[in-house]
Amino acid sequence: MPSPNDNTLLTANDLGVLSSISNGSGFVSLSSDAVDFYRFVLTENANLSVGFSGEAGNRVNVDLIADSNGNGVLESGEIVTGSFGASGSFAVPLPAGTYFTRVAPTGFGDSTQYQLSLSAALRPGNVSPDPSSNLSSALDLGVFSGTCNLKDHVGNLDGLDFYKFTLVQNSNLSIGFSGEAGNRVNVDLIADVNNNGIIESSEIVTGSFGASGSFAVPLPAGTYFTRVAPTGFGDSTQYEVTLSAASRPSNVSSDPGSNLNSAFDLGILSGTRTLTDYVGRFSSLDLDSLDFYKFTLAQKTVLSINFAGEFGNRVNVDLIADVNNNGIIESGEIIAGQFGTSGTFAELLQAGTYFIRVTPTGSVEATQYAEVLKERLRRKKREQKVVFCSL
Repeated sequence: MPSPNDNTLLTANDLGVLSSISNGSGFVSLSSDAVDFYRFVLTENANLSVGFSGEAGNRVNVDLIADSNGNGVLESGEIVTGSFGASGSFAVPLPAGTYFTRVAPTGFGDSTQYQLSLSAALRPGNVSPDPSSNLSSALDLGVFSGTCNLKDHVGNLDGLDFYKFTLVQNSNLSIGFSGEAGNRVNVDLIADVNNNGIIESSEIVTGSFGASGSFAVPLPAGTYFTRVAPTGFGDSTQYEVTLSAASRPSNVSSDPGSNLNSAFDLGILSGTRTLTDYVGRFSSLDLDSLDFYKFTLAQKTVLSINFAGEFGNRVNVDLIADVNNNGIIESGEIIAGQFGTSGTFAELLQAGTYFIRVTPTGSVEATQYAEVLKERLRRKKREQKVVFCSL
């Protein structure tokens, strides 16, 4: 039997730790015992089911409550969900925590005996501590490679989960996600490029939402964040997010510059040189949209350039001569170029200094790329001697 003094959160009937099924019964009446409170604890994320019935068709109202600020007073916004009628049930995904159920008559004259059943199906998370709700205190996964599986809860009681991770090499990142029982979840990939701890409109690289989904994106080495959120008010769910990083290391010792003056200097080009790195642009988010290489030809040479993006992603490659050495690409200084998922072109060049520019082809395009420069000396034709014979 419930306590006769159970009409506040602070004096609620204590059911202790709820790990399976707990049943309660009692009597509520506006004239004598208007409300019964029950308190219980979930030590793990869980899917809670609540069933109830009045007696002889009498109605009863049951609410699930989270005393978010722990002050023992039921305030606006602290009723998670509820239902009423002669009988009924409801279910809700919840994070670990302390909760209350309130049983009350539905209106004047509705006095009844009632039956109450609480059932918890545990869905433990695998992250600790609980992921934070902002960039500055995101749960740090550290240096990331391979695959990482994350399980936790998001909803009205835990609206945002942020994870931070670092790629020490250029990588192709894949993210898969799912809510539970058809509940939706929203997952975004974020690059805090100015390191101010605030998500600005241009810093969301990509994302997706739904009951389940996945997306993949090529990335340069750096620090990134994953944000997990419900898709709308009332969308609470246990979720699973899987991060997978396939390393695509650059073979350039430092990141190529983004202009002629800071171009990566290959020195005197002789024979064949293969370059692998990354270029990418996501609308106004520039992760590394320009790579410049500088090289010198010691003599007249036929230069061939082969290039390819990865997984069908396109890349643009230009051959440049800064004729007036002012560090600015001007009209007429682009000697040749080509773009596509792969390509090749060749030019006969005089001895001198030249530049290669690599860029994505569109406003939203990114790829790991490979580029092969091959130098072939232009050989002079042999002179034929003419011999005159006189008799």
